[in-house]
Amino acid sequence: MDKEFAKKTLLITGATSGIGKAAALRFAEAGASIAAVGRDEAALSKLKQELDSSGVQCLAIRADLSLEEEAELAVFFSITRKLLIRSEGLARHGKLPN
Repeated sequence: MDKEFAKKTLLITGATSGIGKAAALRFAEAGASIAAVGRDEAALSKLKQELDSSGVQCLAIRADLSLEEEAELAVFFSITRKLLIRSEGLARHGKLPN
């Protein structure tokens, strides 16, 4: 990736593992600042240290997006952001309404 995301900030949910973490690292390589959201505080801290040490601005937001209050807090931090990458997993069981 080139620096096509320079001067942009991305809010990436599920940033502590899997696709979310991979997206955070790749977009950081492309010049983006990262607002990383995840439930695992230790993994968030490690990701933030990794990005900070490579010169990337990173805001770590510990939130469980299945909880409305925490989701609202994460959204609050993203209001002025240009892009949103959602990669968290969410499973719900039940019937879909007609």
